[in-house]
Amino acid sequence: MAWPLLETLCVNTDPIASPPPQTSLKGLLWLATYSKQLKSLEFRFDETCGQVLLEEMGTTANHCLLFLSVGSSLIENPDKVAKFLACTFLGLSLLMFSHSSDDINHERWSKVQAQIQFA
Repeated sequence: MAWPLLETLCVNTDPIASPPPQTSLKGLLWLATYSKQLKSLEFRFDETCGQVLLEEMGTTANHCLLFLSVGSSLIENPDKVAKFLACTFLGLSLLMFSHSSDDINHERWSKVQAQIQFA
């Protein structure tokens, strides 16, 4: 597999079939850094693990990712995640998540979705 030429990547997003994610926003940033042609990504992460600096996000500006499915990724700070996604993936047009509507994470991901649509 040639990471720079990768256009689609699906890492299991099913919460039942896998343990909680060990990846972070920084891991997502590294993936964006080395996979510049990535257009579609299914990837769970833990937003609370690690920090990403604004300068680091600038290294992937104009990334061509269009579709991101975060599955059942947990989120505590929707504003932080929306800012990260808007800075890192300017062309992101579809964000999907899989939390039931009565779950607090559904509300938080909905907030992210609304913010990046108008970024």
